[in-house]
Amino acid sequence: MQIMYDVLSLLEGRNDGLNSTGIMYRANLSHDMLKKYLAEALTFGFATTKGHRWFLVEKGNIFLYKMRGIAELFAMPKEQEAGAQPIAIIR
Repeated sequence: MQIMYDVLSLLEGRNDGLNSTGIMYRANLSHDMLKKYLAEALTFGFATTKGHRWFLVEKGNIFLYKMRGIAELFAMPKEQEAGAQPIAIIR
């Protein structure tokens, strides 16, 4: 899912879209991996293509939003980042 997130993030906010070569280089993917993830983006309805350019669609935006929410669940609380001891859980 991380690679799909990375690919779709490249398309986010780009009104002019991005060609597949640009996606491949920016996401650091092989050509075979690029084809796989772009095909999945089309299949799942996350992105669309017009000519040689790729564009994020609403469902892709929703995917990015939800993935960011999941990442926040796993983020370390600020107190722990600063070196504070974790809160004890009372059982």
